[in-house]
Amino acid sequence: MAQCASKARSKVPGLPTADPEELFAPFVSQKKDGLGMGLTITRTIVEAHDGKVWGEVNVPLGATFIVRIPAA
Repeated sequence: MAQCASKARSKVPGLPTADPEELFAPFVSQKKDGLGMGLTITRTIVEAHDGKVWGEVNVPLGATFIVRIPAA
């Protein structure tokens, strides 16, 4: 099955938790004024389209978030 993928990279300090899945929980944020809903909402939408989203640590700094969904 063909898939579409997108990656978003950042140079923030990286994934601050030993378990990257923790960042997808509601109300978890690394921003001082963040609501912690962005990744939760993203995952809900992606999974509703039979896709997957996850985060990876960049060495030496930052993180990459990958979204993969089936092609239409």
